[in-house]
Amino acid sequence: MKVCLINPPQPELWNPTSYPPLGLLYVAAALEEEGIEVAVHHQPDRRLEDQLGDIPPADVYGITATSAMLPAAKRLVDALRPRGARIVLGGVHATVDPQGALQHTGADVVFDGEGERALPAWCKGQAPAEAGVVRAGRIYDLDGLPWPARHLLPREVICDISGIHAGEDRAKRDRVYSAVEFDSQDSPATTIITSRGCPYRCAFCCKTRVTEGVRYRSPPNILAELLAVRDSYGVRHFRIVDDAVTIDRWRAMELFEMMVGEDLCFTTILRADSIRDPQMLAHLHRGGVRFCSFGAESGDQGILDRINKRESVEEITRVIGWCRDAGIKTKVFLIFGLPGETLETVEATKRFMRQARPDSYTLSSFQPLPGSAIYDRPGEYGLVPSDDWHDPGAGWFYHEPADVDAGFPYAMPVEVRRARGELIRYLRGGEWRG
Repeated sequence: MKVCLINPPQPELWNPTSYPPLGLLYVAAALEEEGIEVAVHHQPDRRLEDQLGDIPPADVYGITATSAMLPAAKRLVDALRPRGARIVLGGVHATVDPQGALQHTGADVVFDGEGERALPAWCKGQAPAEAGVVRAGRIYDLDGLPWPARHLLPREVICDISGIHAGEDRAKRDRVYSAVEFDSQDSPATTIITSRGCPYRCAFCCKTRVTEGVRYRSPPNILAELLAVRDSYGVRHFRIVDDAVTIDRWRAMELFEMMVGEDLCFTTILRADSIRDPQMLAHLHRGGVRFCSFGAESGDQGILDRINKRESVEEITRVIGWCRDAGIKTKVFLIFGLPGETLETVEATKRFMRQARPDSYTLSSFQPLPGSAIYDRPGEYGLVPSDDWHDPGAGWFYHEPADVDAGFPYAMPVEVRRARGELIRYLRGGEWRG
């Protein structure tokens, strides 16, 4: 039996190749461990019609998809159907809404949960589907999983040099640079996962049903993978793509203590409330952390409380200042259009940026994601959904200042819609840097 795992086309992304498909590579490694021949097809920057001839023959095609990728996954299923192979679907949307994903894409089987154990078992006839769904569940022994099968993709896919974390204001203007002060602006980087899950339940997040509760890899297991990748690929810059690597303070301290002297460099995502004092950031810096991103979302505390963020604008601002003192660059993720957005909250976001002064930012527009509390219960958040609220992939996250009629999934006053364009211009102008 041969399995081909596929990441669907995503040409709408401004840099679709910036992250290797670690989820597929984990599943591929598990298939190899069970003696099943596997290939990984990853050309997300090309149109489907242009890459079909490059997808190898297989007995089983496994497709991954987020909610926004569901239409692309359906087109891929339709294109592969004449080959006569079995077609299975996994990923976040398949876990959030397995029956809906099955019906929308026309796949033969959908996997609800993490696929490293379930897909090899299904291929061997040991995990039957019920009504087209395999209940895969969660994996708790993360150290027991083989490391991602990076060898199945070209080096240029694994070793990205896009500098994507530099932030939208520079990247979209073709002035991308490495946000980490390293050997050069073209230092290659790759990704690693040190834990799975998140204990928080932000109302806009689609993953609360998928990742509730955190499972950790041990620091020695992580270090061994880092050194193996460094030795194999010459990569010393790693993007830790966990939801929040420092939630377990003592594990994080142990992990980065082990990194001292290893000549490694890290970009990571943090929650401000997981950083208790400046000394913790100094410790992370000694261990190689050079860039941290924070999900600030908004500069208005009322919005943060409404979406169950469980952080304050004040503490996010304070921790960004601590990062600056520790020599760690920062980026904030902002979302326009969360429930309660008004002209006043837009001004509060501008004020936050002037006070916090992060090194970079990304501004996206709120989109209702299946699996999130806002998507399921919009009325509780004061929202009147538009016609495409339940249409996977109907909306997009990034827009230009002139887009006053696109990317608004619920009824919003025209003056607030226009304020998005004004906010985009303000952020790109850089006045908030001081």
